[in-house]
Amino acid sequence: MSRYVNDGRAPIDNNVVERDIRPFCTGRSSWLFSDTVAGAKASAVIYSLMLTCRACNVEPYAYLLHVLTELPQRPPEADITDLLPFNFSASALQANGIA
Repeated sequence: MSRYVNDGRAPIDNNVVERDIRPFCTGRSSWLFSDTVAGAKASAVIYSLMLTCRACNVEPYAYLLHVLTELPQRPPEADITDLLPFNFSASALQANGIA
């Protein structure tokens, strides 16, 4: 509370942070049942991608559909930075006929 009193520009609550960490707290019980370390890591990667989509205002289902359609068409050494959620755009969906 002392930060808020010293600087009125600071938000009085941390609802944004609490909203962003809520999925981690609710998923914690599900992650107890990961059978392998590799499975837990894969789950964490997908989870991270979905939360990045949300942060970038990208619809997760459309994003995954696009990425899973594009990846098999590219050679293994291809640059895939355009497929990251923060580089993703609606024009990419239209190019694939998804939107």
